Amino acid sequence: MPTKANLLVLKQRKIPIDSIDFILGGKGMEAIMSQNFNLRKEQGVIFIFPKLDKLFTVNTNNEGHQFERFIKGEKLEGKHDLI
Repeated sequence: MPTKANLLVLKQRKIPIDSIDFILGGKGMEAIMSQNFNLRKEQGVIFIFPKLDKLFTVNTNNEGHQFERFIKGEKLEGKHDLI
């Protein structure tokens, strides 16, 4: 929910409120300001995504992946369909 301060800024910058999808503040803004996220603006849309400094790996032997294979009727130790 926008605060009075947010609405004032939108009014000063002549930005219609129905063009705003969400407003970040508090913890969301703190997370972005901690530089753990990348921001990119393309065609007037701001994209927010986490920085990945290390190679991202997936443990396909964890319970969630094994349960998925169980539900599909596959072997628990089988390969995951995303790898």
